[in-house]
Amino acid sequence: MSDVRSGMDTGGTQGVFRVDGAGTIVYLDDRAAQILGYVPEELMGLDFVGLFFESELTRAQQKFEQRRLGVGGVEEYSMRRKDGTAVRVAVASAPTFDAGGDFLGIAGFVTDIDERKRQEEFSAHERRLLRQIASNYPLASVLEDLCLTLEAISPRPLQAAVMLADGNTLKCVAAPSLPSRFREDRAVVRLDEDATPCAAAVRSGSEVVVGDTAQADAAQCRNYGFGAVWSYPVVQDGETLGTLALFLPMPGVPDAEDRRAIEFAVQVARLALAHERKAIALRESEQRFRDYAELSADWYWEQDASFRFTAMSGGAFNKGGFRVADSLGKPRWELPIAGVSETQWAEHRALLERHEAFHDFTYTIRAADDSLRWYSVSGKPVFASDGAFVGYRGIGRDISERKRAEAALLISEQRFRDYAAMSADWFWEQDAGFRFTEVSYGSGIRPMTPHFYGGQSVGRHRWDLAYVNVPEGFWEEHRRLLEAGRPFNSMRLQRRDGEDVRHVEISGRPLFDDRGRVVGYRGTGRDITEQVNSREKLDKALRWLEQAIRAAGIGLWERDIETWTFSLRDNWRALFGYAEDEIGNATKDFDRLVHPDDLARIHAAGHAYAANPQREYETRFRIRHKDGSWRWVLSRGNVMSEPVTGRRTFVGCHLDVTGQMQAEQKITELAAMLETRVKARTTELEEANRELDAFNFSVSHDLRTPLRAIEGFSQALLEDCNERLDATGREYLARICRSTARMGELIDALYELSRMARAPLRLGPVDLSAMARELAAELREQDRLREVAFEIAATPLAEGDARLLRIVLANLLGNAWKFTAKTAPARIVLGAQRDEEGRVIYFLRDNGTGFDMRFADKLFRIFHRLHREEEFPGQGVGLTTVQRIIARHGGRVWGEAERGAGATFYFTLWTDSALLADAQGNMEDAETGFR
Repeated sequence: MSDVRSGMDTGGTQGVFRVDGAGTIVYLDDRAAQILGYVPEELMGLDFVGLFFESELTRAQQKFEQRRLGVGGVEEYSMRRKDGTAVRVAVASAPTFDAGGDFLGIAGFVTDIDERKRQEEFSAHERRLLRQIASNYPLASVLEDLCLTLEAISPRPLQAAVMLADGNTLKCVAAPSLPSRFREDRAVVRLDEDATPCAAAVRSGSEVVVGDTAQADAAQCRNYGFGAVWSYPVVQDGETLGTLALFLPMPGVPDAEDRRAIEFAVQVARLALAHERKAIALRESEQRFRDYAELSADWYWEQDASFRFTAMSGGAFNKGGFRVADSLGKPRWELPIAGVSETQWAEHRALLERHEAFHDFTYTIRAADDSLRWYSVSGKPVFASDGAFVGYRGIGRDISERKRAEAALLISEQRFRDYAAMSADWFWEQDAGFRFTEVSYGSGIRPMTPHFYGGQSVGRHRWDLAYVNVPEGFWEEHRRLLEAGRPFNSMRLQRRDGEDVRHVEISGRPLFDDRGRVVGYRGTGRDITEQVNSREKLDKALRWLEQAIRAAGIGLWERDIETWTFSLRDNWRALFGYAEDEIGNATKDFDRLVHPDDLARIHAAGHAYAANPQREYETRFRIRHKDGSWRWVLSRGNVMSEPVTGRRTFVGCHLDVTGQMQAEQKITELAAMLETRVKARTTELEEANRELDAFNFSVSHDLRTPLRAIEGFSQALLEDCNERLDATGREYLARICRSTARMGELIDALYELSRMARAPLRLGPVDLSAMARELAAELREQDRLREVAFEIAATPLAEGDARLLRIVLANLLGNAWKFTAKTAPARIVLGAQRDEEGRVIYFLRDNGTGFDMRFADKLFRIFHRLHREEEFPGQGVGLTTVQRIIARHGGRVWGEAERGAGATFYFTLWTDSALLADAQGNMEDAETGFR
């Protein structure tokens, strides 16, 4: 027993018990009975194991059996009290035996460890939650886990939520077990308006316990089915961070056990919220530091003791598109830097070797967008705690804008000087008597500008110079202006330059002394001869254009998109015979001229184009001429926008196309007539084809009858009169049989060729490679002793009639098989290639006997053969059949060969897409007719 006692937790009051060998309670003291909520008399004689262990009954029975075997020990169980609640106990027991070694039962102690277990659970939950907080789990995740944990360890059923205070609002951040309606309603509430216990607890900083929601101030909570609401503020350093809210289905107030669980949850919530605030503050501080770093420089960098880059911020990419990874592991002088001389590099490296700080080391680099950018870097050495040099740390700035600004300033200064020089062709000054004191020509004067003024001008008045075509009284008026001290602008005069007359434009400003008296003039002069000449040319060109438009029968119009009003030019009115006062600018004025059948259509087209201009507006409609006739017009136009005001205008022209429309109508009628004739000719052709089919069938049938008679009688002679015929007679009869058989084959081939040429096409995708592999397998079955290597490549899908294309491949492969019979090893290749225009060319190549290219033009003639019958048998129809089928597929077939070196046959399909479209249309028509 002493061993059992030493293994027990003696932290609580123990009870003593004894059980006999059958498991019946024979003794227990008051403490043991009290732990289970009984008095000793109620438990005496009862089965200890079966009565109290419930879900752990099997384990208790196993331990009882171990006691029978003499094994003692300490076990922890969850047992049931008299009132139905659970209690966790530690049972220390040892077996007892009589002198003969028979098992008498067990004796031991029972200890209430419920409080210790609860504390252990609290500690375990607290450690887990604290680990989450320390590991920077999301705040919502930690608080939801806290709510679920509190609900699990609470002695009574409840649902928990955590509300976070943020200024004057209260936000529900965790409520995993509460209804979604509650979470949505309480997602954000105002503290100064909300009257719930949660808001009250935050405002007061004290717990608010509503034991019964029947009270008026908790009616809102009662609407969700809560019987009681307890709210506990989470306070840190005098600041209320939020509240822990508990919602119970039944009325009640917290007891000591509830408060222990609540205090645990409040402490964890305080730590989580405080940690989150510190984390936010830390992130803000880090972001602030990064912002300061980014503001003080475009990027920062670090180098190791060998001056190789080990780190570089993303600003380097942002400023020039340079990949950071391309710089890491390299010293600065290995980067594609320009603008640094060898001497400057040597000085910079010497500074680094001395471990000195440097500032504004400037260079250029070609950026990712191919622009040249200027950079300035500064750095300072970094030393370890023991004073050892470990590298450099520094910042970099993009100073391209500054450099460009400096260059722009220089350019601007030069531009100012240039503008001063180019704003006029010459500068002049006059004294108080309006005599020239200085005349100078700008450095940027145009070469064609003559030097009207020179030394001859100084000391003279302007009216003393050689100007021509000056109106009478002009100089008197100009002198009065000068005497009045008024400025003048763009005064135009003409000056003779040899045989030519030059146009000049002069502006001037008066000069005053400190008493306001005119002491002279200062001004500029410009030669505007080219401008005047250009204007004259433009006016002439406009007059020419107006005449050309009038002669071409074109009427110009303009329409304001906002008001939809018209402006018709004179040439438009002349085109349709109207005077200026006969047509107004309103929409209705123009609409009354448009044919009623066209009006809605052109309105819809015009509005649609104005709303979404695409390419050029174009439509046709009819307009009533002044003489009452309807004229067809082609209307074209575009939408134009004023660059400053943004005003949109629809401008265009009307071209009289009445004659063209009449011609098109005539063409349409002729086309209809032609189509009728074509249909009639097609019907005749179809009838002729049917007659030809009937003729072919009749010829084939009528020819086969005498052939079968000749063959039959010849065979009968061989069989019946064989002994009476000599060798020559028998040979003649055999030749007759062979000739009639060949004649039959030729008739069959001719009939099949005729029928095939008129059979309707059934187009679809065809895999010629797969089809060739099937035909190759059939050829091998015909003669398994031959060794022929087939090389069939994957070719593009063909569009055609699978049945007819199979006949093409069967004939081409059959010929290759036949003409390689005397070649070893034989090789047959099927493939495809593309020509210069991208079209597919299929080819079949063999290494057989080949043919003489001099006779290539006879390849596809019917019954024509390039080899003797005795050498290579055949009817001479196969290649003709191939040519007919390929022609029906819009392609062509040709052969190339060399005698004794094999042959290659090429064919294409649908070299003209129009033929394919026509064939597909015919196929659809045929299918429609069939259905």
